[in-house]
Amino acid sequence: MSNKGAFPKKIDVNETPESAKLSRINQIKLEQSKFIFEALKWNPSLIRYIENPSEDVQLAAVEQDWNIIQYIENPCEEAQITAVKQDWRAIEYIRNPSEAVQIAAVQQNWRAIKYIENPSEKVQLAAVKKTLRAIECIKNPSKKVQLAVIMRNYEAARYVRSDNPIPLVKLIKQVIFW
Repeated sequence: MSNKGAFPKKIDVNETPESAKLSRINQIKLEQSKFIFEALKWNPSLIRYIENPSEDVQLAAVEQDWNIIQYIENPCEEAQITAVKQDWRAIEYIRNPSEAVQIAAVQQNWRAIKYIENPSEKVQLAAVKKTLRAIECIKNPSKKVQLAVIMRNYEAARYVRSDNPIPLVKLIKQVIFW
């Protein structure tokens, strides 16, 4: 049999058997990656069956449905922020969210502060900036947050829940509300 008209296979003179194997492995990984992305477009909840999904895979799944964040064991920060920007309730499913994720959640909806354990002062301020009523959901607001709230509206002092309210909050509560 003759291979008349057929082009010979291109030969890389620098290619070793090891580099050929690596090249094939990389090709397989690329094909596998394409398959995973297609599968997630069809059904993003399939991510729960992927061991240690890459950040790109996490993001692709969360972009399809924010609720998928609950199926990712250790979601990357970008996936967390994407989820809370779609729906603030995603914060409930995120263990130990970073300050950036917490702020993104309270900027979506101040009620997210209820689900954040020990929010930093910066997160507390972001929540009360949305609405003064957010102070009601903060277990022990910082002195700076208490002051920021009553400086905007002294009547908001009634919502301060703190074991250690600032003296001005105590005074306002005593004089005006009781």
